[in-house]
Amino acid sequence: MPLPVPGETETEDEFISRCMGDETTNADFPENEQRAAVCYRQWREGKSMDTTATDEAQTGSTAETETVGANALKAVSSTADELRVGNYIVLFGGRDLEGLGSPRVNADGSRGERFAPTVDLESGNTKSGIIFVDWEHGQDDEGPGGESIGVVDWKTAKRDNRGVWVERVLNRRS
Repeated sequence: MPLPVPGETETEDEFISRCMGDETTNADFPENEQRAAVCYRQWREGKSMDTTATDEAQTGSTAETETVGANALKAVSSTADELRVGNYIVLFGGRDLEGLGSPRVNADGSRGERFAPTVDLESGNTKSGIIFVDWEHGQDDEGPGGESIGVVDWKTAKRDNRGVWVERVLNRRS
């Protein structure tokens, strides 16, 4: 049987509770931590940025709405040597990952900064048209300057009402 999906008017707490008690989810993911991770993923994938205002109106909360599932990488093309994928490098209203890799904490206790539609992403790297993609953003064992797994092709950057979409060219051997 398929995993549960959030109902249209279901709050996050209601869905997570239902998902954690679901017979199929329990059978497929008997460990609580793994089942919780799956349930939260189902919640994120079942909601999109368009539902943020609805959720806030229902719950009276401005709790962060995750949009990971709504921003999955999409294969664009491939050759024997490279794979071209695309997704939003920035989601407006979403948080960056800076707070996850550093001790920085915002005044409200959250981590990472929110991206506004007015964010200026221009830099020497974006002007060159290529931004190197490394594993774990320099947080892996090799640290900054580790082997690049590909590049962000900044010439493909397109800004729309959701964020900034880009394509990445990944080296299949890396």
